[in-house]
Amino acid sequence: MERESFLSPKSIALRGTLLLTVVAGSLFATAENQTSAQDDKAAQSFAVDMDPAASPANTPTSVGTREVCARINNNMILDADEDDIDGIDLDVTAEDIPEISKMIAFSFKINYPSPGLVITEKNTEGLLSTTPNYSKFDVSPHLPDFDGSYTVSVVDVSTNGAFGSGYLTGFKLKTTENTAQGNFGIVLSEAAHIDQNNEVWEPKKLENGVVAINEDCGASPLITPSSTETPAPGNSTNKPLELPSTGGQVKKLNPRFGLLSALGGVFLISSGIKLIRKSRI
Repeated sequence: MERESFLSPKSIALRGTLLLTVVAGSLFATAENQTSAQDDKAAQSFAVDMDPAASPANTPTSVGTREVCARINNNMILDADEDDIDGIDLDVTAEDIPEISKMIAFSFKINYPSPGLVITEKNTEGLLSTTPNYSKFDVSPHLPDFDGSYTVSVVDVSTNGAFGSGYLTGFKLKTTENTAQGNFGIVLSEAAHIDQNNEVWEPKKLENGVVAINEDCGASPLITPSSTETPAPGNSTNKPLELPSTGGQVKKLNPRFGLLSALGGVFLISSGIKLIRKSRI
């Protein structure tokens, strides 16, 4: 039988129907009884590493030594723990994403002191990029970012899925002329990965970092970014995706949740791609 042209009216109508099905199913379906203690699909952690190059360094398929704190001296000299003049590199890593819930997309919010720091660059060629036929769709905002809160949302439109451990995103942060002295939290929130069944999984634990500006790590009480109420570094949060924690259980997508326009958009795109491919066979 001759296959329908991908651009034929019938094919276009079919794709529209499929996408409406995806929207209805994703926004209103619950996911009860889809997990158990023996069938755990959540990552062990998403974490901030303040020195990604510390031996052993992070790679797309491994997580090395994790450093919780890095110091910047805002003096136009390359010193302290800096990777560039008055700037540092950091990674957000994922640990032990299960093979049973391979990651086709991820999203998280990184909260940092503002106006003291600016995110100048990011690199998302980490764990997700190791999938066969990787094809990235990045809906993250453009950089630089100054406002103290930045959301990363990335999907692999090949939908082949990645699992295991590695860095998700690397960042470059630099001080600004408004930098104050102190120890400041680099805090993760609203974090999750999406699996090949389009289920959303929060990590079991979020591990945060600290940037010490013009003083040693631990020299003063930690100041948490005003853009988040997430606990101090080393503690897990109960509010990823702005929904109550279920200890790694799958989430019901709800129009009220803050990342629907980003992570939910990624979800719908990946779903539509898979269904469109099937319609072409």
